[in-house]
Amino acid sequence: VACSSLASAASTSSTALPSTLRPRSGSARSSAASPPARCDPEAENNATVAEYLPDICDELFRKESGMAKPDFTVTQAKSKVNTKMRAILVDWLVEVHTKYHMRQETLFLTVNLVDRYLSCVPVGIKRLQLVGVVALFIAAKFEEIDPPSAESLAYITDNAYSEDHIF
Repeated sequence: VACSSLASAASTSSTALPSTLRPRSGSARSSAASPPARCDPEAENNATVAEYLPDICDELFRKESGMAKPDFTVTQAKSKVNTKMRAILVDWLVEVHTKYHMRQETLFLTVNLVDRYLSCVPVGIKRLQLVGVVALFIAAKFEEIDPPSAESLAYITDNAYSEDHIF
């Protein structure tokens, strides 16, 4: 999605940009392209990134393909945690993420941490929500400017877990 929205910015005319934001001479972009249809304050920022877009996307896809894809089903076979329970946990994490108005990256990192943990450590059904809330707590510490406190996350679990459990 981000790559496609930036690609549309590649058609922005370089003459509409301030001189400091125009592409360097020899750029592959055409200066005869039409300006954006609407006035978007981010258009200038997107246009400056557009010439680097293919390199950025290639690098991100290369990194993604090199990442291990966790498979928790083998580890969790004995603990009875299945894909349906994981889906319920992820749905709950999305609700919490939305309630606290967190960044998308926080949610993505949270689910990644949950999957990686579940692929390594057998977790009982009673501790599955704790794994999710701790992953959210860690991800928020990485991604958010003002992450939720352990106290508020304990509250959102209906006090099923204390702050000490989260820490």
